[in-house]
Amino acid sequence: MYAIGSTEILNALIAAARRGVRVRLATQTNRKNMNEKFPDISVRRLPTLINTLMHNKFSVIDGYLSLRELLPKGAKEPVTVCVTGSFNWVNYLDSCDDIFITSAPRICKSLEQEFHYIWNNCAFIKH
Repeated sequence: MYAIGSTEILNALIAAARRGVRVRLATQTNRKNMNEKFPDISVRRLPTLINTLMHNKFSVIDGYLSLRELLPKGAKEPVTVCVTGSFNWVNYLDSCDDIFITSAPRICKSLEQEFHYIWNNCAFIKH
């Protein structure tokens, strides 16, 4: 997620992490207090390079690749859901954004592969 500022979304992610859900967040948000702001979430920040901007805005819920790592043998696989669009996770009253939610396997697998690429290539902040 490029920008994050919604307290409601952050609180929901933190609550999920505290329930045992693995939550990973890759962002370009440049906050000095990321570790304090996200105490239970693995956060990695992409470095801001000259003429380089990570502007992705998507999330993957119960990803195909991640499930292979985490599900016990024989467990029923949940449906992977992806959320994408023009929105940032911020609270702007006059923001006009779009959102697309899908469980289409081709789209979800492609977005999850992009997340893994970003995750493996961004700056380490907290794990």
